[in-house]
Amino acid sequence: LGMIVAVAVLSSFIAPGYAQAPSEKVQKADIGFFEIDKDITLRRMVVRNTKPTGTALLLHGFPETLYAWKDIALSLAGDYEVHAFDWPGFGLSSRPTLDRFSYAPRDFARVLYDYIRKAGIDTSKLTIYATDIGALPALLLAQEKPGIATSIIVGDFAPGTRLGEERLAA
Repeated sequence: LGMIVAVAVLSSFIAPGYAQAPSEKVQKADIGFFEIDKDITLRRMVVRNTKPTGTALLLHGFPETLYAWKDIALSLAGDYEVHAFDWPGFGLSSRPTLDRFSYAPRDFARVLYDYIRKAGIDTSKLTIYATDIGALPALLLAQEKPGIATSIIVGDFAPGTRLGEERLAA
């Protein structure tokens, strides 16, 4: 049900009119690896568009991987460049030791920021959709860097003291 809601929300929020005029071009998901730093390499998926109207960055929850987004990414790619990645410790992304990475939401927020920056994503045209454990890092990053995206959509998420983080102000 969560994925059905995600498609409905993203389709109506990000791509109005997409259902009426889909792209003629067949889209392909490019899956590979992307280095964040010497300790973290992410497995990522990018579906490119030669003339995107914006970028959608899809952040998975627990216990998912970037494959949770593949069909949605291909649907959105008629109009948008779409990115998704496996968080550190998930899928085929690296699993740094605890002395190098604490796996706390603030560490994930740093990975998210570094990904956006190093991937060259234009934040003035970025929409982030995050579920479950992907939501808190996106919101924490937005608190630290208010212009990081034009919109952030979170789903299947319970804010508060998850993983030892402070409460987000309502």
